[in-house]
Amino acid sequence: MTVEIAEDSMERIVALSDDQNVDGYNHAIGPCRFFLRLLGTWPDPYGNVDSWTTSARCLVITATMFLFATISQTVKMALSYKDLNLVTEILTNCNIPTTIATIKIASIWYYRWVLRDLVRQIIEDWEMSHDRHESAIMWRSAKISRIFSIGCMFMTEGTLLTQCVVGLFRPISYAFKTDLNQSIEWPLYMKGSFPYDVQSSPNYELSILGQLLSNVFASTSFSSADSFFIVLMFHLIGQLSILKLTILDLPSKIENSDDRSKFIDRFAFVHMRHNRLWRFSMAIEESFNTMFLIQMIPCIFALCTQGYQLIMIMDADNVSLMELIFMIYFLVLFLFTIFTYCYVTEILRCKSLELSYAVYDCDWTILPAKEARILLLILVRTQHPFEITAGKFASFSLPFYCRVGAFSYFSKFSYKVKYFKLILPF
Repeated sequence: MTVEIAEDSMERIVALSDDQNVDGYNHAIGPCRFFLRLLGTWPDPYGNVDSWTTSARCLVITATMFLFATISQTVKMALSYKDLNLVTEILTNCNIPTTIATIKIASIWYYRWVLRDLVRQIIEDWEMSHDRHESAIMWRSAKISRIFSIGCMFMTEGTLLTQCVVGLFRPISYAFKTDLNQSIEWPLYMKGSFPYDVQSSPNYELSILGQLLSNVFASTSFSSADSFFIVLMFHLIGQLSILKLTILDLPSKIENSDDRSKFIDRFAFVHMRHNRLWRFSMAIEESFNTMFLIQMIPCIFALCTQGYQLIMIMDADNVSLMELIFMIYFLVLFLFTIFTYCYVTEILRCKSLELSYAVYDCDWTILPAKEARILLLILVRTQHPFEITAGKFASFSLPFYCRVGAFSYFSKFSYKVKYFKLILPF
């Protein structure tokens, strides 16, 4: 009777542990998975990633952003190349963010097979048996990644809401005028040039709808791709923290052949685990480095032009408060996005280097000389940090973020802020 009760209790504990593992995986990846499924780019770990329905959905969304935003705004810039302020406004507010979002969703779809393997590895890591401390580390990483993911989505959707208010204000105000004149040129949601008569109905309404949908798709693509990257990174960071604990507990007294065999097995597990995490980081690098390179070049240019546009707005006689708030919020979003990449990668780099410090800190002196020399293999391997780069040219880090910030117009903008007697937090 006692044995049956004990077995029943053990089954309940195992079932509870499995439920917690599933909950942890869903807690971390739930927000970005929801939006990526809407976009048709979710790399389903056990489904068909080549489904024609998801591919068609992704194609329609990409085509909408490309036709109603990127192409129309690029043509408008080409036709208005002499108006620097208009070109700057189109680039910073519409063209660059939408183009980056299009590249992001296309990149997630292109590397769907690699990303599907990464999601499978995350599920396998959650399904492994862990002690209480290791489970706490994984849950902490899951909660932090969820907070960052929701933060990215909240800020991006906030930008969408602000842009909707600014972009739809003039068309709505024109619609409620009682003395409408057919010769009045009705404003679009976003500045653009189309190969048809935009002012006639229903071309005008369809153009407004297409631009609005492209803006919604762009903000969703931008935030969901960044959220997915953050989830992958924080899971890798958590696994490195667990591996550090394993290295610290690796040495043990060896008095016979059985003890030596157990030590070799534990060492082989550490070596295998480090190789797996290294391949995990390389898969992230392969999937995102080209996208980051294409993103960072126009992002740095946008930071410069946004700083210039802020100075021009504040120097104007009639300062539009709504436009000023939108530009500041947009600038903060760009800086926050780059800071998130650099901050997460800096944590990854530090956690990977901590493995070599763990070899120093472990009780290796209790090992015989022959077994202690084996630890040098781990020491040599762990001295090469895990890094995520922008196209293999520059590694994301906090010093890199400082260089990007110094490269922009933000330093010149600080003088204008002092002129208006504002106080900067730095």
